[in-house]
Amino acid sequence: MNGMDMILGRSFPDQPVYISSLKAGEGLVTIRGKVSQLKIQDLNDRKMMLLLFTVTDHSASVLCKAFLGYRRFSKMDREDLSPVTDEERKTVLDKVNEIKQCHFVTVRGEYDFDSRLQGLSILIRDLAKVGEGNDHEL
Repeated sequence: MNGMDMILGRSFPDQPVYISSLKAGEGLVTIRGKVSQLKIQDLNDRKMMLLLFTVTDHSASVLCKAFLGYRRFSKMDREDLSPVTDEERKTVLDKVNEIKQCHFVTVRGEYDFDSRLQGLSILIRDLAKVGEGNDHEL
């Protein structure tokens, strides 16, 4: 899958599988489908955002989630208690808007049971747009 238009993470060679074929605890999976029900929530005293959305490939649907930090923390910066700037917040919201606008995505991440959500979900590692003119089906 060279030449991917990445939103999060790095490009990856994996081919997507049907969501209906996923099995609990399978580990790293790649899926492709249509984005819906996108929600965001501020976490950790507004230091990061939880992004939740559903992806469907018409065989099934799955909840996908990502934790988006407003800034990168190195070990030395962990004590930085300064408030998140408007620019840092805008950078993350731009990523969220990119997902809203692209409609179809390819997701690679860990598929497993999420105790907080009480169900199976994909913790996103990598996320790419599926461009216009590309086949949105597998």
